[in-house]
Amino acid sequence: MAGFEWNHKQGLRRKRRIGNIVSIRSVRYISEAQAQELEPNGRAMFSITEPERLASLRPGWKNVFRHQFIDTEYDEKSLEFAGIDWWIASGAISPLQAITMRGEITALAMSPTQWDVICHCHAGQSRSAAVAHYIADVHGAQLLQERSPKANNTVLTLLYNPWSLIERDAFEKIMYPFWKRWVLKMERCLRPDREPINVV
Repeated sequence: MAGFEWNHKQGLRRKRRIGNIVSIRSVRYISEAQAQELEPNGRAMFSITEPERLASLRPGWKNVFRHQFIDTEYDEKSLEFAGIDWWIASGAISPLQAITMRGEITALAMSPTQWDVICHCHAGQSRSAAVAHYIADVHGAQLLQERSPKANNTVLTLLYNPWSLIERDAFEKIMYPFWKRWVLKMERCLRPDREPINVV
């Protein structure tokens, strides 16, 4: 693999390549209503809805990655007034959700198959746009429309670095009892790399 290294703040870029092929060929963001009418055509879909609700999509999507979180934003200053546990309980994206999504995107990027990716959320302007921007910026996919000025900044920030707003140890101390933190640390020692996500 070759390409340029991406740094969110400095604006550098990297393209995920296998040989000279960009594995994620294109990406676009759309509304849920548009996604429901879209023919799969062998593409991959990132479907983002509110908690406890799934979008009704046509059958035949090669890969569908479903995520549930509301369209809200928090940053380091926000976390000084309301803890990460409050934001997550309210339905905001968590660092763990961002890690899962990054893994799914990386699996597509490392796949020998060339992918066209669709991202949708309710309005198709904020959450889905952030995911599409990340895929285009980091993995070299062609963004098939203009960048959205309404892209959710928290989603984009956590996709670049899930622990940029709160350190992992601090997160686990707030979210988990001592015994679970101990188990997680042991698991990280035994399995420092997460299992790869299977992509057809």
